[in-house]
Formats: sequence, C-alpha cells, structure tokens
Amino acid sequence: MRSTNLRNFVLYLSLALNLGLLARWTVGPLRRVDISMQTRSLAALPSSLTAGFASLVGGRQEQVFCDLCSVAPELCKRFGAAWLKRAFVYEGTGSRLKRFLRKAARGEPFTVATIGGSVSKGFGLGAHNEPYADTNLNRVIFDHLVSLFPSEHGVSLGKEDKSRGKHSYINGALGGTGSPYFSLCFAEHIPLDTDLIIIELGFLPCPFQESRMGETWYVTLELQAKAAERRLQSITLYPSLRNLLLPQVLANNTLLDSFFVVHGTESGEGYSNVDLRHISPANHKLSGDLVNAYVDQTLCELDLDTDEDDVEPLPRLTLEDHWDPDTRRPTLNPQCFSTNSERNKLIPVTQNGWREWSWQAKNYLIANETGSKITFAFSTQMGKAELFYQRSSAYGLGSVHCWIDDEEDHKVRLDGYWDLQYHIGQYVFPFCG
Repeated sequence: MRSTNLRNFVLYLSLALNLGLLARWTVGPLRRVDISMQTRSLAALPSSLTAGFASLVGGRQEQVFCDLCSVAPELCKRFGAAWLKRAFVYEGTGSRLKRFLRKAARGEPFTVATIGGSVSKGFGLGAHNEPYADTNLNRVIFDHLVSLFPSEHGVSLGKEDKSRGKHSYINGALGGTGSPYFSLCFAEHIPLDTDLIIIELGFLPCPFQESRMGETWYVTLELQAKAAERRLQSITLYPSLRNLLLPQVLANNTLLDSFFVVHGTESGEGYSNVDLRHISPANHKLSGDLVNAYVDQTLCELDLDTDEDDVEPLPRLTLEDHWDPDTRRPTLNPQCFSTNSERNKLIPVTQNGWREWSWQAKNYLIANETGSKITFAFSTQMGKAELFYQRSSAYGLGSVHCWIDDEEDHKVRLDGYWDLQYHIGQYVFPFCG
C-alpha cells in the first residue's frame, strides 16, 4: 500500500459459495499492557459490611480473618479450601477494585460492563441471547454489588444511567469473538466511563491464534475512568492446570451433564449432546459466586485509614511482550466499524449482491453470488487496516478478494473455509503500509 490516506476498500466474491463476512472493520495500530491499582479513602461502609474489618474494641485490635473460607463458607464447604484456591490464578493487590468499592460505598452510582464471548452473552441459558438474564454469571456479579450498595434510584440494564443515580450494567459480549477484536473495538460495546470491567475471554481466541489479552487489558485500564478489572475464564475441557471443576470432571465424566449445556434428554456414551463450549446455569451461578467471593474478600481487606486516590502509571510492556529497555507505546485511538456496533456501525458505500444477515445474536454482511461487490470508506492514522471475518469448515463459506482504492492488481485473497473445528471470527492484516 503506497498511501496512508486510504479511501475505498473493495471486497470481491470469487467463488459461488456462501460467504459470511464477519465485517468488523478495525483501523489503526494497537495500544497495550498490564495491570496496576490504587486506593482512596472511604467515608463510610454499610453496617452489614463492617463486621469483617479490623476494628478497635476496648482499646485492643480485634483479630479478623479475610481468607476465602471466611467470606465464602458455603463455597469452601462444597469444594474445600485447596480446591477453592485453584479458581484464583492471580489475585493481585486489588487496589483498583478497592477504589471502586470505596466509590460505591460513598453512595455514588456505578457502571459494570462485560467484554466476553458467547458464554457471557448467555448462550445456553435458554434462548441464544440471554445477556441480561438474572442467571447469567455477569448478572450474578452485578446483582451482588447492588445488594452490597443499593441505590434508591434503582438499576439500569443495557443502558448506562449514572446521571439519574442508577447503578448500570452493560453486556458487551459477542459470540465467537476474542481478544484480538476487543483490543481494538471494546469501545463499541461498553461505556468509556465504566467503573468495573469483567473480561471473560478464556475460550477465545483458539489455541493456534495469537492472543491479545495483554493488549485488551492495557487499553481498558488506560481509560480515563481508571476502571477496575476482573478477568474470569469459563470452564472448557482444553488443557488447564488451574481449574476448580476439572479434577472432578476427569474423575467422574457423568458430571458433564451438570457442568455444561445439554441438548435433548438422552445421554450417550460419547456425550455428543453435551455442549462443551457453553456452561450450564449452575456453572454460571458458580462462576459469579467465585467473583463475588473475591469481592467480599477485598471488602474485608479494605484499609479504612488510607487516603490514596492516584493510580500508578501502566507499565511500558504487556504481559505478552518480550522485555527490552527502550520500547515506548504511543497512545492511539483506532477507528472501529462493526456490524455488531450501534456506535459506529459498518455501513457500505456501495454494494451489489451483498446483504445484512443475523444469526444467534451475531450480525453479518453476506453474499451468495460470484461477482458480488461491496465498498467501504475509511481512513487510517498509521496506514494499517485489520479485517475480521467468519471462518468455518461447516458453513459452506467461500472466498473474497480485497484491495484498496483502484489497486486491484494488489488484491489479497481471504478464504472463509478452513479444515479446523472452530467456527469463529478470524483477523488478518491484509493491508499495511
């Protein structure tokens, strides 16, 4: 590509097969990296929460316990202390979470939002789209926070409403979508002033794909609101050394019926009717309760005597970067146009043979005839364009040729079909220069 002032991007359908274009256009390079946290003073906590804190009684320090078994005795009784610890890979200092909890304790309205895949979207909870069902693991977390810090103005689901004093929850999850997409396009799906971001992207991307989880953490932690973050990973049967339920499943595979979504009423020896990608309502509840236990433990550990409000600057490197002494990552604001966005929806400039199509709460642009053409207009900051599109071995997908402006001689071919078992959005850099 000879110019960074890109005007038109053309897709040309070259095979007479169905092609689903997961048309999530992202333009611009990436920002990156890690997690840092701080605290600030607390005016007052609800009386129901103060029992767990150290307090002066009769002139002496009262001993309190803030371990998980103390704050979540039912979970501890069910799984045992050792297995419960398996569920927490890295706890960190909890400073940003403490900052959020102090804000909530002062009676200020807060916003919780989710970045995730089909599990967080609610697949398996009934219909294909249950993002706000009270059985969704993210609602379990949000409802617990509301019970700790109720607002007289109520709550808002699906729309931020801080201006009216309401606690708000926004589910920005997308099925079949991983960290490469959200590292660029998270702002299309959650408010920029979110106070607590729940990231659930353990199943995506697939093992062979590059993960951008570090970048996703970085760009969301970099928000001006200085959001707290909690990352959780839904259970899968892919290799995992730290998993609360995996030892039980390996010891007794009949538990699959209770841990995962079951289609139909008959169970076969191969458990072909068990959906190993989507957890059951009971597992949604357990996942939410684990996060709630961490929240309660953090509440117990709050230092009421500190008055710190600053958040430490983010490190230069992400968790996935190799160390070097000189790298400095610029702050960028990539453009993102997506068929699944209400803020910056991907709208063609011209189209011939293409149409909008929706399936299982996911929106696409598709074409069925050879020679179909579609054009988009955009510009870049540094001459880099990234494309997200659907790939599958089962959907009968075809191929497209893509080029910039009138440079058809430099077209790039993208294939929708592959021989892998995954049906997900794939990202590529077809143009960079």
